[in-house]
Amino acid sequence: NRKSVVKRLRKEEKNCELPLNELPRSSNFEEIINVCELIKIGEEITPENIGRNSEDGIRHIYCTMKSIGLLDSEKNPTRLMANINKKSNKDEKVAELAVIISRCNWIKKMLEHRKVQQISELTNYSTFEFLNHFSYGAARSKKDRASNIDSLIRRAIKFNPSIDSSEHPDVMPWNQMQRLEHQPL
Repeated sequence: NRKSVVKRLRKEEKNCELPLNELPRSSNFEEIINVCELIKIGEEITPENIGRNSEDGIRHIYCTMKSIGLLDSEKNPTRLMANINKKSNKDEKVAELAVIISRCNWIKKMLEHRKVQQISELTNYSTFEFLNHFSYGAARSKKDRASNIDSLIRRAIKFNPSIDSSEHPDVMPWNQMQRLEHQPL
């Protein structure tokens, strides 16, 4: 009956580990970097100045930026956004964004769930199945988020500075990377 279905759905929603509204709704690196730059200079974010058609587009980018840690829950810039804005050119900003994505919470959860160490190993798994396990919502919404996540993962792998070649994909997993201090010659 209807009451038991509603009760079951509410229970599932409470047990949800990765709410769909906290997962990426956009996957365009250039738009994300553009919004970071506009926020840095104090420019208003409008659909026109980021190449979107509506306010929904802005909300999608903000949702993605929150999900990867560039904005806090009140849409204030974080230290991670400052790291992107410190970079001097687009290539460095894209590389920094790739690193940030490879370290975000939902990627860590995917790595843990799949029992793999490197983001490059996630390409062989179904993100939709992962979302079915950890999220609550309509199948269409999960497919949309899975598509955005897959696109972000592909770009994060492509532009991540820890990936040096196809022969040696990851120098080291992100959680084992550390800065080495070099002694002067």
